[in-house]
Amino acid sequence: MEQTHNLATLIPLIRQAKAQGADLVSLPEGANLLRQDGNPSHFYFQDDDPCVLGLRQLAGKLECWIHLGSALLRDRASNKLVNRTLMIDSRGEINASYDKMHLFKIRHGKLDIDEGRIFTAGKLCNCAVTPWGMIGLSICYDLRYPLMYRTLTAAGANMLAVPAAFTRVTGKAHWHCLVRARAIENACFVFAAAQGGDHQDGRSTYGHSLIVDPWGKVLAEAIDEAPQIITAKLTAKALMRARNALGSWAEDTGF
Repeated sequence: MEQTHNLATLIPLIRQAKAQGADLVSLPEGANLLRQDGNPSHFYFQDDDPCVLGLRQLAGKLECWIHLGSALLRDRASNKLVNRTLMIDSRGEINASYDKMHLFKIRHGKLDIDEGRIFTAGKLCNCAVTPWGMIGLSICYDLRYPLMYRTLTAAGANMLAVPAAFTRVTGKAHWHCLVRARAIENACFVFAAAQGGDHQDGRSTYGHSLIVDPWGKVLAEAIDEAPQIITAKLTAKALMRARNALGSWAEDTGF
């Protein structure tokens, strides 16, 4: 199954990131599989998914937090398909989860994707409480909805997670400016792990994973679409420097 194959690819990369000193490893959208066919037989419930189970076990072994950027799953309560981010703590427990609220839809040239045909949208924002602060959870297309990130910041987030699978077309045009904008306007660190390359469902994704500081500076970037690790050290000093310099991140005037 695709989930098992992806897990086998992820494990050595996560081990390598941990060996390089990472305390938190973030993965892209659709890390367990990336499909748009909607065939229920391709999707597991969360507690049965081989990739989810394997990453939980690995997090406990390595004593490392793993942000499973998103897993495409069947929701046990509704039996519908969801796109769900999972924050796994260093014991291998699920610390927080979030179901993608804004489902991607595009018709541009040969691109014709409508996630709403397959997935059920989430209804609530959520943050993960970690040893390093609160991380606002989001997924890919959410990036185009700035008020969502204001909500996460108002709830106390000082970091924002944006796992993604931006298409090559939209990635080349919008990826860098959108990720940097969310960092700047919220005075938050943003880490955005992104799928890259050509996929079984026919999609081509842009890659270029990013880590951006609260001033909008790109701290690390994956230079192409190949699987790779990027790292950065996030400090409270950099966060407070940006937040003390500009107060707009904390203002909610409605316009």
